[in-house]
Amino acid sequence: LLSFLLWLLLMSLIMVSETRGEDRALLVGVGRYSQFEDKLNGVSLDISMMREIVHLMGFKRHEIKVLEHEIASTANVYDAIENWLIDGAGPDDRVLFYFSGHGSQIPDENNDEDDQFDEVLLLYDTVLTEKGGRQTLTGVLLDDHLNHMLARMKSRNILVILDACHSGSATKRMQ
Repeated sequence: LLSFLLWLLLMSLIMVSETRGEDRALLVGVGRYSQFEDKLNGVSLDISMMREIVHLMGFKRHEIKVLEHEIASTANVYDAIENWLIDGAGPDDRVLFYFSGHGSQIPDENNDEDDQFDEVLLLYDTVLTEKGGRQTLTGVLLDDHLNHMLARMKSRNILVILDACHSGSATKRMQ
């Protein structure tokens, strides 16, 4: 934990810019799901600790938006990314996106994955369903969508932290 905190503080120093406008942090934590009984009991603690870390990084309280558990629905998360991070941050602003929760894989529909699976972050309203004779999930943040949204951000000072299974390549196409 200490090495992680030191790494975050180092990243915050790198992200500091003298001519910033308003920074934006979006912290998403999903420890309870509408359709699944599986709970992640540490997510609330993750969000609390991350809130403190972004304060140490210099983000003001009004620059931090938190979506947790049932508030972290698909509609709310996509809306917050679109309106809080993409539309709300300028080129010199710092943007931080943090997710704590379950991650998974679903069948790749656009054939851009070598392993034929897209990585996803499970949001509160995730549902196990079937499409084309294969099991899949809806109510997720798809890696392709996350990459597209990150690419649309005006800021080039973006830090993404994902605490979820199958999240290692979630920003692989980010330029």
